[in-house]
Amino acid sequence: MRAYFLTLLIVAGSFSANANWTPLTTGINDHLNDVFFWNANEGIVIGDKGIYYTLTGGNGAGAWTRFSIPGSPGENDLYNRCRFVKMTISVFTDREVYISGYDSVNHRAVIFYFKLSNQAYKFCYYGAANSALYNIRYSNNAVFAVGKAGLFVRYTPATDQTT
Repeated sequence: MRAYFLTLLIVAGSFSANANWTPLTTGINDHLNDVFFWNANEGIVIGDKGIYYTLTGGNGAGAWTRFSIPGSPGENDLYNRCRFVKMTISVFTDREVYISGYDSVNHRAVIFYFKLSNQAYKFCYYGAANSALYNIRYSNNAVFAVGKAGLFVRYTPATDQTT
């Protein structure tokens, strides 16, 4: 009998543990994979179909904008083929993220740089055939990413003058 009441108490406690989570409406029709907010209003989510940003807190169908690449059909085509999996912030800079993923058509790993404040972007890495990157971290002034078949890459933004 004691085991029954203990189990009931644990189950009841697990339901109340979810009480502080608030569902948000995004209006985004995508499989979302990662999220980061710099403050209460400015944030980014990434998914299988792109990068989305908000400057208004992200709650509501009109609160998110899908980033698109203007003017460069080749880069825009590549961007639209990318599935973005994970992102990391650049801790020493303002509102910059590095995003790992892969080109879902050509099956190649990608690392994408995006700066929210001015919408600057670039493809930092484009891998070999049949590669993909699944995780990424900023550490010791470099970006490290890992992925399929033991792929492990490092990118040092300080040595790149285009960011």
